[in-house]
Order: sequence, then C-alpha cells, then structure tokens
Amino acid sequence: MARRLRTEYGAPRAWAGERAPGQLPLLDGRTQPARRVPARPRRYTVRANIHEEKNMGLKLSKMAKLRRLWNWLALGAVCALAAGCSAMTAQNPGGSLQPVNAVPDGADASVILKGHDVVAYFTDAKHMPGLPEVKTVYQGVTFRFASTAHKALFDADPARYVPQYGGFCANGMAYAIPWGGDADTWLLAGGKLYIFGGEASRRAFLMDRELNTQRADKYWAEEVNGSNSFMQRSKRLVLRVPHYKSGEALEAEYRERKAAGTLKP
Repeated sequence: MARRLRTEYGAPRAWAGERAPGQLPLLDGRTQPARRVPARPRRYTVRANIHEEKNMGLKLSKMAKLRRLWNWLALGAVCALAAGCSAMTAQNPGGSLQPVNAVPDGADASVILKGHDVVAYFTDAKHMPGLPEVKTVYQGVTFRFASTAHKALFDADPARYVPQYGGFCANGMAYAIPWGGDADTWLLAGGKLYIFGGEASRRAFLMDRELNTQRADKYWAEEVNGSNSFMQRSKRLVLRVPHYKSGEALEAEYRERKAAGTLKP
C-alpha cells in the first residue's frame, strides 16, 4: 500500500507518483481516467428474459403445429381433388357407418376391406376375398362375400360381423388416427373382429391389448365415429395424443420386452 501523509485536518495526501482513485498511471508519471466496467445485470432480469424466451418458444411451437395442421389439411384436400374425391367418398359414404376402410371398385363406390369377406373370419378363421356379384350394401357400404351362405349370415346380423373401428387399423385407432388396415392381418377377440395395418401394428397393439382396446374404443366413440377420415387423420398426425408413440418406438419396445420375457400373453 502506498505511503500516505496526513494533514492537520486528517485529509489523505498522495506522494508523488501515486494515482488518485479512478485513474491509471502512465510510464511518464502522468495518469489517465480508468475505464468503467458496466455493472452486471441483476439476476431477476436474466431470469425474466429466460422466461420470456421459453414463452416465446412455446408460442412458436404452437404456431408451427398449426401451420403443419393446415398443410396436412390442404394436402388432404388436394389429394381428394386429384382422385376425383372417390377415395374420400369411399371412406366417408355418409351413412351411420363412417368412416370406413373402403375403396371404390367398379360400380361400387365404397367397398370395405377391398372386397374381403368379413364373415369368413368367423366361420373359416381366415381372410377370403369376396365375389363382386355376392354382396350387400349396409349403411352405404358394400360388403362382398365368398358365398351366398356367408351373405345370408351377414344379412341376418350385420352388427356381429362389421369389423371394429370401420375396418381401420386398431393400433392406429388407439391414437385416434383412422388409417390403414390390411385384410390379412387380423384378430378375433371377444366375438369382435379387429383389423391391423401390418404385423408390426398387430404386435404393438397386443403388447397391452386391454389398454389399447380401451383407448381405441374411447377415441372411436368420442372423436372418430361420424367424422371425416381425411380431416381426422390430418388433425391427429399433427396434434398427437399424449401417449403417442411412433412405429419405430413401438417396435423397439416390443423387442426389448421380448428379450426380457415380459410380453403379455
């Protein structure tokens, strides 16, 4: 510390070569004003900025989802127009059974499961193509059968043979998405017919059949039944349900459970 002398009044006096507070010494003994260091911002200001950035990020995320939703809806509309609206009409025939996994075929505007016989699953325990000339139109949807005997069974009790969720993939319906459904991948459980969009979807559904059935039943009853398949699909591909899992994630979970031996029977 520099030596200092005091006057009779006690005021400090600097020796030669000393610098006053706030000044920096130079080589020739002179001094120059020191640079002021800007004060650090208070912590609450930084936290406020962080919260503002988080809120802005959430707003941008919601805006991005809305943009994606509009893009999907626009794409669905364009695809429907490009197809002459035939695909949209087939899946949404306008009756009480809507939407359905159906396609237009010849004179029939809405043929469920691409013409496969829904009765054969119950009587023959296998999928069978139906005959175009052996058919029944039920709730605006055409059902084809492999034989007149199968047609008679259906006509006597249609509700028994109509596949769940309009024939769409049961695993997709657990996420409120009416999409897919292959006639050769199916399940009979509790006297009901469930269709899947491939073996991977079937495996994912069966990992927890009770829970997935509850979810699919709920979404079908409260949201999907009576809706437009294209609009509903577009909405739920963007605004996903809280428990949504991708196909890759479900397959990875299946393999992990299989390796651990924890798959449900």
